[in-house]
Amino acid sequence: YVCKKLVVSRVSNALKITFDASRDESCDLELYYRLEKPNSATSIDNELWVKAPFNVDVDGVLQNKTPDPDPSGTVYSSYESTIEGLLGFVGVQCKIVMKGGNAAKCPKIKNFRMIVLDE
Repeated sequence: YVCKKLVVSRVSNALKITFDASRDESCDLELYYRLEKPNSATSIDNELWVKAPFNVDVDGVLQNKTPDPDPSGTVYSSYESTIEGLLGFVGVQCKIVMKGGNAAKCPKIKNFRMIVLDE
């Protein structure tokens, strides 16, 4: 899944991506993003994808953590990635890669949100 480019009105330097996903043990999810820099002659389509870790906030500290799969593949878990300390950007795009060995048990995603932050 690749989302459309989000254009922001002012330069930002942090990003938060959240969604709910249901997957069983045979599936895996990976999250990627790419940024468009201010006053850049390069289109976002020519930027490289950067892998983003899934993480959670524990007492103000981000710790890498991917939710465990659900054996039944029917329970939705919250996935979150907060990426801080980015060089300024005015456009962003993200991609969710869904991997699995069984096409009948593909991951399901809902409630996708991409939020641009200022540190």
